[in-house]
Amino acid sequence: LAIGYQSVGRGRDQTIARDLLQRLLEAREQESDPARRLHDLLLAVDAFVESKAQTFDDIQEKQITRELLQIYLEAQREGKFEDCQKIERSFRQWLLTLPSGRNQSPLLLQFGEILQNLARVDLQRAALTLLVRILPDEDYPPLVYETLIPYLLGLADLPALNDRYKPVPHKSAVDYTVADLSLVALSQMAQHGPAGILLDWVRQQFKKEPEYQR
Repeated sequence: LAIGYQSVGRGRDQTIARDLLQRLLEAREQESDPARRLHDLLLAVDAFVESKAQTFDDIQEKQITRELLQIYLEAQREGKFEDCQKIERSFRQWLLTLPSGRNQSPLLLQFGEILQNLARVDLQRAALTLLVRILPDEDYPPLVYETLIPYLLGLADLPALNDRYKPVPHKSAVDYTVADLSLVALSQMAQHGPAGILLDWVRQQFKKEPEYQR
């Protein structure tokens, strides 16, 4: 963690940090204790947060995201709600510390891939449940909403909000629970989601046509 935190913009230290994280991930694959596996993955997220996600590579970031969501799914099934809460806290902190000015995030892209994978409805539901839990009462970087809203619009079978927010299409039918969870996730975004975006559009229309306010 110390190396990750200190290695922002420093080539040799970045390489060391990536190698250390890769060894941690490889050791985790040999670990049979689920609690220890979760501990190692949460430690890896701490490294991303401390280094502001500029030290490690995209493959590592996607791998950790995917495996944490899989463990979240298993924890839900087994009623391990303390583990669920740990994962929710970890993702919340990770999203809150995404660097500003980035055009994309491997973390969010992995979320998008999972939300698009209609063959893994169970993982879709887990990812959406996590979003429903962590979206309220937070002010995440704009990239979070810009990336997630199109996927959620598509899953909820909702129309485009504007030229910027268009639903991602699907080739086959969406699971009803997935559609419902997507709608809830959008509503949990409050002013950052459709409610706030459409309200801003209405205000702009009233400015253009003030007579409609009478």
